[in-house]
Amino acid sequence: MPQTKLKYVLLSIFIGSILFLIFLQFNANRSINDVVSGNNQLKDELVLKNNLQKLSSDLLSMEAKIKGAVIANDTAHLVRIEKEIDLIKEDISRIGGHTEVLNKFTRPLFDELKAQVLQKTSYSNAILDTLDVAGKRQAERMVNNPEQGSRLTNKILATIHQLDAAGETNAINFSNQSDMESRKALKWSKFTVIAACIFALIAFLFIAARIKRQEELIRALNAAQKKEKELSAVKEQFLANMSHEIRTPMNAVLGFVNLLQKQNLNAQSKEYVNAISSSGENLMTIINDILDISKIEAGMLRIKKAPFSLRELLHSVEVMFQAKLEHTDIKLQTVVDETVPDYLNGDSMRLTQILANLISNAVKFTASGSIDVTVNVPSIKEGAIILQLKVSDTGIGISPEKLQSIFDRFNQADADTTRKYGGTGLGLAIVKQLAELQNGTVMAESKLNAGSVFTVEIPYETIEEKVYEKEAGQKIITKNRALAARILIAEDNSMNQSLMKHLMNDWQMPYVLVNNGKEALELLRTEHFDLLLLDIQMPLMNGYTTAQLIRTELKNNIPIIAMTAHALKGEREKCISYGMNDYISKPIREEQLLELIQQYTEKNHKPGQSQLPPYPMQSPANSFSVINLHYLKQLSKGNIEFEKAMTQEFILQVPEQLSLLKNAIAKNEWQLLKDTAHNMKTSVSYMGLLETLAPHLNDIERSAGNKEHMNSISNNYEAVAEVCFKAIDEAKMFLAQN
Repeated sequence: MPQTKLKYVLLSIFIGSILFLIFLQFNANRSINDVVSGNNQLKDELVLKNNLQKLSSDLLSMEAKIKGAVIANDTAHLVRIEKEIDLIKEDISRIGGHTEVLNKFTRPLFDELKAQVLQKTSYSNAILDTLDVAGKRQAERMVNNPEQGSRLTNKILATIHQLDAAGETNAINFSNQSDMESRKALKWSKFTVIAACIFALIAFLFIAARIKRQEELIRALNAAQKKEKELSAVKEQFLANMSHEIRTPMNAVLGFVNLLQKQNLNAQSKEYVNAISSSGENLMTIINDILDISKIEAGMLRIKKAPFSLRELLHSVEVMFQAKLEHTDIKLQTVVDETVPDYLNGDSMRLTQILANLISNAVKFTASGSIDVTVNVPSIKEGAIILQLKVSDTGIGISPEKLQSIFDRFNQADADTTRKYGGTGLGLAIVKQLAELQNGTVMAESKLNAGSVFTVEIPYETIEEKVYEKEAGQKIITKNRALAARILIAEDNSMNQSLMKHLMNDWQMPYVLVNNGKEALELLRTEHFDLLLLDIQMPLMNGYTTAQLIRTELKNNIPIIAMTAHALKGEREKCISYGMNDYISKPIREEQLLELIQQYTEKNHKPGQSQLPPYPMQSPANSFSVINLHYLKQLSKGNIEFEKAMTQEFILQVPEQLSLLKNAIAKNEWQLLKDTAHNMKTSVSYMGLLETLAPHLNDIERSAGNKEHMNSISNNYEAVAEVCFKAIDEAKMFLAQN
């Protein structure tokens, strides 16, 4: 039998079994309820019988006591006899409460009994009153009255006997009925038990079979999960390697471009430098997103809307690829329909990233021919459009059966593609996710050996040109301003402290510098600050605890920016979860830090002109074989005293950190080992050693606490020490030259 039909058959049997059991149980419950009802009625009959017997006994007792009192002319106990008369009234009221057993046949007898009893009690009260007032003789005449005396009593007893006889008959009927219903309930209960046993046996056999199948599936699933974890670990290691290998040279590229922008260049050179800067920034953003693609998939990537010029963006993208296509047989051309508005509101960086990925993909798989970018607007509404971008190429194309999988992570159309053309298989996955994050779509059409067409549609808001110019103008002005905000800086590393002092003084910002989170908390209790720059790893109280206490204990909403050498996936989200507002990784980039401060304080003023001479455009990298002073020169902007101070700090601090590492390894002080290795990454970055030493320091930090990795920790320490001692010698040479 097919699996689908089997499911329906099993479902039908199950439902039928449940309904049958419900039917059996319903009948059994009904019989049991009848038995319970009959027993209750029988009990009520017995109670009624007892009450009738009590009434008869109390009546005779009352009559005897009245006669005795009259004969003895005893007026002292009349009150007690009157209470017994009241008890008889209560007896008749109690009998009247048995409405369930006083049916239409016995109700008239009860009414007659009630009248007789009331008549008897009234006459008895009259005898007692006569005895008390008129004396014994008159009371004896009333007692000897046959109509109100013995005859009435006999009538009452006769009526009680009739009610008692009727009750016995009812009791017998109720008992017979209860017995019959009990047998019926027993019969239904037997059927229910037998049916339940049969269904339980069937269910047990079925469930046992399903459990066996489930265990097989669980074993297969565990094997698949184990394999998936192994693959995931490979991917994570790949991303970690990319993080280290790409960030460092890209930071250098952007740093030199930043220095070039500050020189007096002609118009053409400025255009080239600006194009390099724009392309570099876009590439850095793309790299960051690639390295953090899991963040995109987890929905943590934020789309930031701002006015931008579509045609300027497309021009920047063209310039980005000019150098790459200059010596190829590929022609890149962009065609924008006249109906497409130029000024839009949206995330221009994400749009640039989408186009860059699609064009890079086209360049990779196109040996010669053309890559065409066409822009249209298939849908226009007031204040909103659907922007359609098509990137078509004349490359190798994709077979139809592979089209559905090209947007998956780490996936390319063919296994040979990676070996022949390179790439990570992340580009199209990022395009798809970025488009969907902006409520857009992406589609692919292709034929093998005939090229491909990728179509992206994203909704944007339209804006007027004056709005764009105003926003752009404000952005340019803000970039050249310093801030009037009062900054609190919590940092324990002396070299980082020197850097922050230098930057704050250069930006003419008022600041207070403390060594740990505890000192920062004490200051925030008594003083006001506009922003807190908070190092994560500090003695006494780390950044996570500090931020948490600021939010929960001080109830302070001061903006907090985390500063940490951790550049791992999820670090920013971890900082925010502890109450921080944003995150900047070390080594700190001056422009990025200034932009964050502006963003979270919004207090701008125009500072005075710096008296420092411009930093000369020359690379110090050729002067030394180990240290690279580019980052230090970029930070100093020609301030030789700052460079000398930072170099002197490096010469003094690094040997101390090496000594701490060595002692921590010898004494198995794992936390000290981790903290020192972490802090040392910042110290060596100022001398351009981070690229060389980060793999060793990261390995020490990860392996701390695992005695099985002691050899690896020792080897990494030796490698770090060797480089650092050479770097110290070169740093001393640099000081001697200045």
